[in-house]
Amino acid sequence: MPDVLAHQVFRPLGMRDTAFHVAGPDAGRLAACYGDDPAGGPARVDDGGQWARPPAFPAGSCGLLSTAGDYARFATALAGGDLLAPTTVARMAADRLTGPQHGSMLLGDRGWGLGVAVDPAGRYGWDGGFGTSWFTDPATGGVAVLMTQRQFCAPLMQLMGDFRDGAGSLFEQ
Repeated sequence: MPDVLAHQVFRPLGMRDTAFHVAGPDAGRLAACYGDDPAGGPARVDDGGQWARPPAFPAGSCGLLSTAGDYARFATALAGGDLLAPTTVARMAADRLTGPQHGSMLLGDRGWGLGVAVDPAGRYGWDGGFGTSWFTDPATGGVAVLMTQRQFCAPLMQLMGDFRDGAGSLFEQ
């Protein structure tokens, strides 16, 4: 998986800072992540050095490390047809959920396509477990990226929703 992604996605898009682990001199660039402290408030998460070595099972759906710039390159390339054909992206971004499946805690008012969340306005994207979020507005070509370094929690989910609403409204102007 890492070799395929590097050859087919990361290198062609110039995503030099995206990988399944970071080692050597770049390890110091890795931002800390925070979770919930049992006493209340955020607490730094001890990852046990997991990001300093290749994972046993690299999966394209999770576990990538990246920068906001690389994330934006990916989303922009996906929206612009530079990564996949526009018809493929349109199929990915079509809501596949049925009526009773809508309204989940994680998706809220969004639906689910093929690997991406889809909102009622047709914007698509993904929220990551360590507080990352991106979405693309196909109508305008706008792309927005949020990186909080905060594990999923109720306040973060609210922040991500506010981010999507606020950035989305900028695209509508």
